[in-house]
Amino acid sequence: MKKGFTLIELLTVIIVLAVIGLIVFPTIGTIIRESEENTYLDQIEIIKSSARKWAYEHTSNLPKLEHDSIVVTFLELKKGGYLPVDIKNPKTGENFYNGSQVVITYRNNDYDFTVLDVVPLVDMENELSPTIRLNGEFNFSNNLYIEEVEINSVYNELGATAYNHNNEILDNVNITYYDNLEEIPSIDTSKLKTYKVNYEVTDNLLTARITKTIIIVDSIKPIITVPNTTTIKLSDLDNYDFYKDVYVTDNSNEFGDIKISEVLNQIGEQIIKYEVCDLSGNCASVNRLIIVE
Repeated sequence: MKKGFTLIELLTVIIVLAVIGLIVFPTIGTIIRESEENTYLDQIEIIKSSARKWAYEHTSNLPKLEHDSIVVTFLELKKGGYLPVDIKNPKTGENFYNGSQVVITYRNNDYDFTVLDVVPLVDMENELSPTIRLNGEFNFSNNLYIEEVEINSVYNELGATAYNHNNEILDNVNITYYDNLEEIPSIDTSKLKTYKVNYEVTDNLLTARITKTIIIVDSIKPIITVPNTTTIKLSDLDNYDFYKDVYVTDNSNEFGDIKISEVLNQIGEQIIKYEVCDLSGNCASVNRLIIVE
């Protein structure tokens, strides 16, 4: 007759299995978490690669000064066809939030790409969500609101209009300015920089946000002022200062040296060309008539 297990033997088996479980299950859990983390990092690299493709096709929007940054959202990358619409976060099993961002920073003559995987403020498809519309006219390129502001001019904040789900106007739009991800009190137009302006509104505990990029540019040529027709004796030509009473003004106040064309050592009328360029590559020239006697 076959003998069954005693109570002590059964308890021993249960204890042994429990010990094995304590050893094996954490290991399996660790393997799963490591696998999810590795998959997550792979997805992050895909997102960075998509942002690099976007940057390659939007070089005019990229920062030009050391440590300056711009932000591109996942939604912008998806709508532009750079990022798959259904790219998932392996940690949550859900699609990456469209409001997550890639920060592109100019550093050491190259661009760094940092992914900010953020938690959504609101389900933007929720029918109760508010909406925001920017006031004024802006360049709208690949779902980016871009406003170019001339250097040393006055930045005019036109604000935004927010609406609730019934299309009624809301008056609680919050506006914040950012320089290289740091909040600042206002836009400084004295430097060629790129800024971000966030417009945010909350209604029914739901929040909507629009981001606008402000690019301080220098698109105006310098102005060169030269004397009117000047008569010079041939004997004085070698020692004559052709830069005297020649002035340059520029809206950026930063420009290179004035260049002039060759002055011929001969009697008669000559046209002298003056040329100067500012640091943004805007060049101006003017002609001056001299008469050599």
